[in-house]
Amino acid sequence: MPSGVNSLGILSLEVCMSVSQIIQKLRKELPVCFVRKEVPRLLGGIIAVGTLANLDSQKLGPPFHRVRGKVLYERDTFLDWLSIYIEKSV
Repeated sequence: MPSGVNSLGILSLEVCMSVSQIIQKLRKELPVCFVRKEVPRLLGGIIAVGTLANLDSQKLGPPFHRVRGKVLYERDTFLDWLSIYIEKSV
């Protein structure tokens, strides 16, 4: 489990951190590649598997590869997308 994530899997980041600081922290802690179903655990539940699937079906989600029927994200391209997604949401 990445540091900054408590035993419940909740990302415990300081409130005063900017989006870029959060993304920078995640770049250091996330694995290089991960499957879609791991995203809620890795990000402390800030984005759901269903949300990613819906965004992908609308061609609005992060770039991905399909490997043996699973959606695989690369850390850096996922975090680049997440940064933009968060900025649009706030």
